[in-house]
Amino acid sequence: MSDSSKTLRKKGVGVHQKNSVIFLTSRADVHRLPPHARVESEHIEWLKEALRRHPASVNPTRVPSFHRENGFVQLAKEARVSIELPLTSLLHLPIGPRARRLYKYRRFLSLCLRLNAAFVLVSEPQAKEDERSAREWESVAVTFFGLSREQARRVIRIL
Repeated sequence: MSDSSKTLRKKGVGVHQKNSVIFLTSRADVHRLPPHARVESEHIEWLKEALRRHPASVNPTRVPSFHRENGFVQLAKEARVSIELPLTSLLHLPIGPRARRLYKYRRFLSLCLRLNAAFVLVSEPQAKEDERSAREWESVAVTFFGLSREQARRVIRIL
């Protein structure tokens, strides 16, 4: 258990930390976020509240309708918080759900581009077979998300 995890537990924060990402499990967790946290949740309202606390980044992809959340993207832009979209999870989805997820990502990214909101495509390999080069992810971003090569190079992060 990391030191920050121990500190959060002592303070009674009911968040789950995984690879330095904080998963919000209740609305009360939002008010106990450490500064500059990477945050994700299944509830868009909790993420909107978290944006007001200026986290380092937010991941909305666990919200079923994240690709239609104009208000969330606008709020992220105004708060100057980057939106994180995980790429590695796409590798483990069966074909049907993967196609739906790719559609949602493409629609969400076009929304981010239209509203000029900051976003990052993040690869966090959990196993050796999940590792991909930046160039491979750039190709995915160009082919499936409709980004230009230059846009893809700017937004790909491999952790």
